[in-house]
Amino acid sequence: MDKWLIKIPTNKSATPLQPSCSASNPTSSKTKKRKYDESYLQYGFTCSSHNNEEQPVCLICKEVLAAESMKPSKLQRHLNTKHATLSKKPIEYFERLLQTSNKEKNTLEKYVTLNDKYLLASYEVSYLIAKTKKPFTIGEQLLLPAAIRMSEIVHGKQYAAEISKIPLSNDTVSKKMSDISNDQFQQLLMRLRQLKVCNTTGRVDRHFKNSTVVTFCKIYL
Repeated sequence: MDKWLIKIPTNKSATPLQPSCSASNPTSSKTKKRKYDESYLQYGFTCSSHNNEEQPVCLICKEVLAAESMKPSKLQRHLNTKHATLSKKPIEYFERLLQTSNKEKNTLEKYVTLNDKYLLASYEVSYLIAKTKKPFTIGEQLLLPAAIRMSEIVHGKQYAAEISKIPLSNDTVSKKMSDISNDQFQQLLMRLRQLKVCNTTGRVDRHFKNSTVVTFCKIYL
């Protein structure tokens, strides 16, 4: 059986926009990709990458401009038009904005990563509880306190504090088990369809006996 944890589907990269050009001018069919230069920071801009193309990002309003706007004249126009009161600020001001922006980004990435780990740990423990046929309350009443205590003894209070953030309440374990069961059922249906034991609606093909289906289920569960 494949890993039961539900995987978050990743969005496919969007199809790059083709630059508009005149049919009578073949030399304009290719648009030159402009690169970010550190000197653009004086206009309050950093950059981000999308579809292997750099785009200017305003540090003040967070607006992402088109790649074609990666020109000093257009960046300065944005600063003067939308942030006129800050247009005379020295580059040190924008350097501080960039540092703050990078710190916020790193904090957010760390937070998301930790949340994913807490969620994964919750699923794993919930699965173990179900396999041992123990009451769901054992997670919050015994397993989590035991894990916190062991982590505190072996690694210290800082690590124990991280363990305590893993959700293992009775309702949480019950919800996780429901997710796991549904995911396993969908995986089983997918395998049976691949073997042509059942159709797309989940109905067993009339050519197969119930005993045959049970055998397939035992093999693939």
